[in-house]
This record gives sequence, C-alpha cells and structure tokens, in this order.
Amino acid sequence: ADFDSVVAASDTIRALGVPLDAVVCNAGVVLDALEQVRGLEKTFVVNHLGHYLLVRRLLDRITAASQGRVVVLGSADERNAPPGGIQFDDLTGGGWEARYAHSKLANGLFSLELARRLAGTRATSNCVSPGHTRTNILRNVGNGYRSDARSVQQGAATPCWLAGSPAAAGLNGGFWRDFAPAAQSDAQRDPAMAARLWTVSETLVREWL
Repeated sequence: ADFDSVVAASDTIRALGVPLDAVVCNAGVVLDALEQVRGLEKTFVVNHLGHYLLVRRLLDRITAASQGRVVVLGSADERNAPPGGIQFDDLTGGGWEARYAHSKLANGLFSLELARRLAGTRATSNCVSPGHTRTNILRNVGNGYRSDARSVQQGAATPCWLAGSPAAAGLNGGFWRDFAPAAQSDAQRDPAMAARLWTVSETLVREWL
C-alpha cells in the first residue's frame, strides 16, 4: 500500500543494472472491514496497484532478459467479483463487499493486458491461482483456513513453475492452476476491461511511475 516503498524497492533493483528473469507478484491481504488508502479501497491497492506499479517500473529490466517472466498471483475467487467486474466508478470500496474477489479480478486483467503488450517480445505474463493455501493471508480474518488448505509448498509449485521452468517458456496470457490452464470468468477474459484497468491504474499511480 506504500507506493514510496514500492518506488524505493524498484530503484534498488534497477541500481543492480541486471536483467530480471522473473517477477512474481505475490503480495496480498484479506481484510474483514473496509479500509482505505488515499481514498481507495485498501485490498485493491495492495493486491493490484502495488503490483502494477512495481512491474511498470521494472518492465524494461524484464524485457531485457533472455525470456523475462511476470507471474501474477490471482484466484478462482475472481468469479465472485461484483456484477459488471471492475467497479471503475467507485474504487473507494463503498457499496460492494466482494473486495478480495474484486482485487483478484484486477490481478487477472492486469496480467492479461500485460501479456497483450508483451506480445512480440521475449517476455511473458501469466496469472496463476495457487488454490486455498495456508499462508498468513487470513491473519486479519481469524485465520479461518479450510481443512483442505494446501501447504505453502503446494501453493507455490505452479507459480514457481511458471517463473522458472523451461517447460513454461513462451507461455503468455494464460490463467493457470496445477500446471494446467484453469477455468475463469468471462470478465477476466474481457480485453476491453483489461485495457481500461491498465489506463485507470496508470492514472492512479502516475505520481510514482
């Protein structure tokens, strides 16, 4: 949620002067109450805008790699986003409650539009659902994990495969789970919504780009 921190991190990475083979966008929160950052709903800010900003600031380093890869952690919960998809007219979080699902839809759409923009380059972008994984993400909502929750190693397997496996070379614009294409909503496949989200996100973080 701290864009100045995202800028500082990207500046530190850029100062290394090396290409980036992979960037895995894995930061995320689940909140039990509405919180805002600079007037925007916090889950959307953390789960989407922070990643958007980081990748935008590092994109030239990613495309400089022999086959740079961006892996965005999404979720099958994107299907529970509010009707109509991204709530462009109200990103404050008021009036709708599927905040996590909304942010996960944003992850999928960001990855989709990034993949379109990377077409013709050596770099790729993919979104992946790790499944219900027993990380620390539910700490703000009582750590209510289901009995079938995956281990961290199980949840990390497909993201790591997409980020580093030779078998995943050249894969671009997909939504994955367990090393295979996964079902997703029509909204997450909507190229017009993805393009609009990119433009709106750029406007929201322009001061830090």
